[in-house]
This record gives sequence, structure tokens and C-alpha cells, in this order.
Amino acid sequence: QDAKVQLCQALLPPVSHCQADRFPHENSPRVAGSHFGGTSTALPVFSKDQADLSVHAGPRNRSEAAFALSSAALHGNSDAGGSPLHAAIKISFLLKDFDPVVRESAARSLGQMYAALQNQRYAALVAPLLRDPHGATRAAAAWALAQMGQDGWPYVVGVASLLKDSEAEVRQAAVLALGELRCPQGADQAAVYLRHPLPEVRAAAIAAFGEMGMASAAHVPLVVELLQDRAPEVRAAVVEALPRFGPDEGAAYILVGLLVHAEPEVRDPAAKALGAFGEPIATEVAGLLAHRSAAIRISVLAALGHMGEAASQHAAVIADELEYPCGPGAREDRWRVRATAARTLAQMGVVALPHMPRLAMLLKDREPGVRASAITSLTTMLVRARASQAARM
Repeated sequence: QDAKVQLCQALLPPVSHCQADRFPHENSPRVAGSHFGGTSTALPVFSKDQADLSVHAGPRNRSEAAFALSSAALHGNSDAGGSPLHAAIKISFLLKDFDPVVRESAARSLGQMYAALQNQRYAALVAPLLRDPHGATRAAAAWALAQMGQDGWPYVVGVASLLKDSEAEVRQAAVLALGELRCPQGADQAAVYLRHPLPEVRAAAIAAFGEMGMASAAHVPLVVELLQDRAPEVRAAVVEALPRFGPDEGAAYILVGLLVHAEPEVRDPAAKALGAFGEPIATEVAGLLAHRSAAIRISVLAALGHMGEAASQHAAVIADELEYPCGPGAREDRWRVRATAARTLAQMGVVALPHMPRLAMLLKDREPGVRASAITSLTTMLVRARASQAARM
């Protein structure tokens, strides 16, 4: 205990009488000592070489000093900042600074140098800033805790709570922090916000699952269900997150089922999300080309196109759609089947080259949209054919 007191006495920033009167709750020796061992022993005033951390230096100087101390300590410059422990003790007092920019800088500085500290006590000092009134400071606290690895796990619920923050910057910081922490408890807490009434909160929770990847795989079915969400930003978040869960076949089969959904707002993101999968999912998708609805066949073709060459063994089935556009529904849907089939066929790689004559027949189609798709696809396939021929020579 005496050793801790001596360390604080030697390294803590100075507290002048006017400062102690103005900010007794932040800079008093009694409060300061309690952070590093619970002592209430009085501490001396600042020394001249520590004056850059005093309130008289100005917020900008104190903010820059925090970064300078952490950088100097990490690079072994003992003259400028001392050891990482010494620098961290000085910086930690700025976590309660009256200026929000200084608090933000202090949190980021401790996160930056935490690999050299490995002391959970600093995580406990940063965690209260998750409730700071300044948004950038809350974001900095989330980032800093993410740098602390498992030492930041006890505070993951607080980090996850920022997913419902009113500021987009803070929600994004929470998303990235949860992704770095990869704590199962964080995934469970994020799942709570999948049912939040605000779409931006639901989207943030989904993005957090995407960042966590396989660590949140247990919640994939809940995420996939949100492909039916009314908000387009939520559906877009699901599409972006799903490929990050890895080859989850359970999620893939749910997506295949959504291709026959009545609403295109659900089918379209499902088709895009299926682009992350290959066989045997491609076979399941191709089987839906027998569906009677032209609109659903369009979504199925789009899904195969997103899969690209992973679905190339179904090129012949796709080519059949160039000549078999019939089915119930409006006529405009029928020509869209041919146009989508033309674009999809061009994504199948060299396997699709033998079907170029069938594709060329669409150049005489009476619908300009079909002709335009045929021209684009034939151009793509001709370039690929020449590249393949050059590779064989």
C-alpha cells in the first residue's frame, strides 16, 4: 500500500489550490488516490514537467498531451512520457476532465497503449465514459474497451447498449467494438435490440452480429428473419451481415425459402445474400426455376447471378429461360425473365460460352430491355472467350 502511495505521489499531475476548489470531485488527492489502491493520503502539487496536464494548459494542450504521453511510452521514450504505467496513471486523471474532448483523448490514449499495460483496472476507469453526455467520448470509450480484449468483457453490456444511441457515430463505434470484443454476452445483448422499434437500432444490432461473425452464429436465424423487415436499411444490413457468418447452411436454406416470398422487397435482398453461397445451395435455388410465377423466376435467376461461377453447372437451365418466358402474370414480367436470364448467363463463366448462339437470338427480341441485356451479356462473354483462348495458347 505504501508503495502505491509513493508511486502516486511521484507521478500524479499537480493540483493547485485553485484547481482543487474548482474541481474537487475530479482532481482532489483523496479521489485520485482511491483509483489506484483506495488510499486517502494527500498528494503533492504538480511538478513543472507535468504542467501540460493541468487545467491551465487549455483543453487542446491537455488533449494533445494525453496522446503524446501514450505514444512516448509505447515507443520507449522515458524522457517524454515515462513507462507505460507512469503515463497511464497521468492520463487516467483526464478521464474525469471537465472538457469532453480531453476525456475523449484520454480514453483513446489508454486504449492505444493498453497492450503494454494489461491491467483490468484501466478498463474499469474507462467504462463510466460509456454514459458520457458527449457522443464522441462515448464512442471513444467503446473503442478503448475493445482494445482491452477480455479485460473489456465485463463492460460489454454497456458497449452493446450504445447500439440504441441517438448518434450514428456512437452506434457505429459500438458495432465495431462488439466485433473486436467477440464476447458471447455481447451477442446476447445485441439480440435484444433486433426487436427495437427504431429501424436504425435494428440495423446497428444486425451490423454488430456481422462484425462478430461466427461468435454470434447462434443468432443467425433471428437475423435472417429481418429480411422481411419493412425498413430497407434493416434488410440491407442483413444482406451485408450474412456472408460474415461463414458457410451457415441453416441460414442459406432460410434464404432459399424467402425467394418465393410474395413481396419483392423480401425476395430481392434474399437473392443478393445468397451470393455468398455455392453448392449444394445453388442446386436448391435452380430448382425454383420451375415455379409458375414469372416474378419469382426473376428473383431465382438474380440469386444464381449473384452466386456467379459457383452456380455454373446450372448454365443450361438458365439458358432455357431465354426461350421459355411463358407463365401467369403480366406480360411485362415475362420479358423481364428473358432479360434477367441473359444477364445471369453472363455470370456463369466459360461454361456458359456454348450457349452464346441462344443468347444471340435475343438480339431480335421485340422488347428493348431484352435486347440491351443480350448485347451487354454477349459482350461480356466474348471478352471472356478471348481471354480463355489466349490462356490456352
